[in-house]
Amino acid sequence: MTSIVTTNRLAFGLLIAILVWVPIPLGSNRVWAWSVLEIMCFSLALLSLLQAWKTPGIYKAHLRHFMPLWICLSALPVMAFCQSLIGLTQLNIFNTPQEDLGRAELLALLGFSYVAFSFSVAVLVRTPKRLKILVTTLVFSAVFQSLYASTLMFTGLSSSPIFDIAITNRANGSFVYHNHLANYLALCAAMGIGLMVSQFKNASAGSIKLKVHDWLNAMTGRKMVLRLSLIVIVIALVLTRSRMGNAAFFSSLIGTGIIAMLFYKSRPKALQYFIVSIFIIDIFVVGSLVGLEKVKQRLEETNIATETRDDVVSQSLPMLFDKPFVGHGAGSFYTAFNRYQTADLGGFYDHTHNDYLQFSLEYGIPAFLLACAGVLWSFFLTIKTMRNRQSQTMKGISFGCCMAILVMIIHCAVDFNLQAAANALTFISVLTVSVVCWIMPNPRSHAR
Repeated sequence: MTSIVTTNRLAFGLLIAILVWVPIPLGSNRVWAWSVLEIMCFSLALLSLLQAWKTPGIYKAHLRHFMPLWICLSALPVMAFCQSLIGLTQLNIFNTPQEDLGRAELLALLGFSYVAFSFSVAVLVRTPKRLKILVTTLVFSAVFQSLYASTLMFTGLSSSPIFDIAITNRANGSFVYHNHLANYLALCAAMGIGLMVSQFKNASAGSIKLKVHDWLNAMTGRKMVLRLSLIVIVIALVLTRSRMGNAAFFSSLIGTGIIAMLFYKSRPKALQYFIVSIFIIDIFVVGSLVGLEKVKQRLEETNIATETRDDVVSQSLPMLFDKPFVGHGAGSFYTAFNRYQTADLGGFYDHTHNDYLQFSLEYGIPAFLLACAGVLWSFFLTIKTMRNRQSQTMKGISFGCCMAILVMIIHCAVDFNLQAAANALTFISVLTVSVVCWIMPNPRSHAR
């Protein structure tokens, strides 16, 4: 029994370490960083599998709840693996260069490491305490990234001291691309908001004075540390000057707030005041101090005539129609697009700036739709949890998961956030946590 507990704690510690590590090496958006991440994820999965094998009675029924998600998440790496096999057998029905099919093999391995990490979360996060630790880790990681990004911007350096990444007037932290940082911060902030909501008391009758007192109590003490952390993250989010990163965050907050008003069981009175406070404090006060006006200006100055993203999308559509079922090969866009790009669209494009389109044309529409089904299933589970569960912890964190999923759904329409392993793994964590919140049993029914 002692060895089982030790293995469990060791595995959970590695899980937390992975969440903190993954954004640090350039957002894990390099092949060498993928290799490190894969070693960590598969090692973690082996420890988790050992844990489940030693206590099958606990995990057999528990893990069945995650099977729909894992089947959907496996669609893309399975397709990439099939594409690499076709390349090895010289049956090149994709009509793409051999090196692209070799990249498909790399992406298949990376995709399977995501599923392995999701499996580990399902095995190791089975108590409210561990669930809170996981979410707190995401908030801590985002605060670290926020402070690092802000420090780099105001030091006057021309490049970062570690990876020698150029420092501009747009925060990017340890990420290469500022929009990737914006997406990562938005995901973590959403989960932090969910953790904050989970600490609110259930709705109860009382005077206005008592309700205001409860709200003020939620804004002070230990909760204030979390609230200040969220403010720090929002400051860095604004400093990225990401138009859709900021728009996705605040739009998802409005959308999730509306969903909560409609479905949240025993909705805490402090919830609506908290959402309003985010807009008042974070947008109008903090935003005016750190430059939200510049984000607004960038939105107003956006000109369809000068933007090339829509041209890339329109010129990529024939690629989708040519191979709608099997795709052109995972990771092949940067070479395959050359055969479709017209002379009036100059420059080199390694991504479509639209994850929906890129996944469809690289992996094929069927595999992409199956992956989308997993995301939508998790999204509806968050609503189901808020509507049906009694636990304030599960409902609150589901609120955060719902918001994070909406952030990614909105932002992926105009960018390639899921191409960065840090963002993809964090999003996989959110999807898995949404299932955990729905099926987690009473903490007294099992030992940690």
